[in-house]
This record gives sequence, structure tokens and C-alpha cells, in this order.
Amino acid sequence: IVKAEVIDNNLQTGGTVILGLEDEGVGYTVEGTNVEISEEDLKVVEEIKEKIKAGEITVPETLEQDDEFLANNKF
Repeated sequence: IVKAEVIDNNLQTGGTVILGLEDEGVGYTVEGTNVEISEEDLKVVEEIKEKIKAGEITVPETLEQDDEFLANNKF
């Protein structure tokens, strides 16, 4: 995003930009790692990811919200 704004001469500084799954601001990869993850687990992660994007799962924003989130979401 920043690169495109620099190229377009439209870079704004001094603000806050919040990026999430839909913006590809967070994610994961299994390429180039020795960690073995089953296809079943990857499928569950992708399902959770889609539910977050759809608003079906709300990710906690603070540490204080973590316990309630984990109690209500058993993956």
C-alpha cells in the first residue's frame, strides 16, 4: 500500500492504518518451513479465516478480551 502511494505521489504520513485479513495485512505461510501442518488443520485455519472476514468471528482487540474469546471459540 505504501509503495503504491509513493509511486502515485499520494503518501500521507502521521496517521494510523489498520490492516487485517481482507487487506492481507496479516496472514501465514507454510512454504519454506520445517513445520509440518496437516491438510485438515490448514482447512480449519482457512475456515476460521473466512469466518473472520465475514464477520462471524470477532477477533479480540485487547488482552482483556482474550479469555472470553477463547472460552467462546473452541476450534
